[in-house]
Amino acid sequence: MLNKKETNLISHYHKIVAEILRPYHIDLCLIGGWAIKYYSNPPATLDFDFLCSEKLFDIVRDRFEFSRIYPLLKYYGFDLKITEEENLVRLGFPVLWLKKNNVRVDLFGADTGFRKSVLDRAVTIPDTDIRVATVIDMLTFKTISNRVKDRKHFNLLRKQYRLTQSQLAGIEDNANNEITERG
Repeated sequence: MLNKKETNLISHYHKIVAEILRPYHIDLCLIGGWAIKYYSNPPATLDFDFLCSEKLFDIVRDRFEFSRIYPLLKYYGFDLKITEEENLVRLGFPVLWLKKNNVRVDLFGADTGFRKSVLDRAVTIPDTDIRVATVIDMLTFKTISNRVKDRKHFNLLRKQYRLTQSQLAGIEDNANNEITERG
């Protein structure tokens, strides 16, 4: 559960990203550690993960369009030493990694059916304009990554939200479909 200070911190980075992407009408929602923190109480991370409409990566791939957002990224203090090619191939799917004062802001592309549906189902954090992936979708992401800390977060949320066998089976199906679509 987020306190006011944490909500303000998320809001700060969300507003920057939203401002940079506003001319392109790119939808985004919070995922990752801060989304888990919204639903539960694990330790917060230092990076912010946003899932963005796939359209973001058309902009990054188009040198002219990327040159238009580059000054905004610099204006907001992002370190842009990572090359465009590095951003597009890391982790095997589109991601734009930005860094500001030792804080990473990761923009992931919604380039699969599951990821697109996450944007459709995202909910708004009360009293903000920040959208966050649903608990079920966050659990699907945690199932896919299968890291030790993600398994801990999965078990924490599973117990806290008292998920049914049907919900757990749906999470497993979504994870398998995402993995299959990724190839």
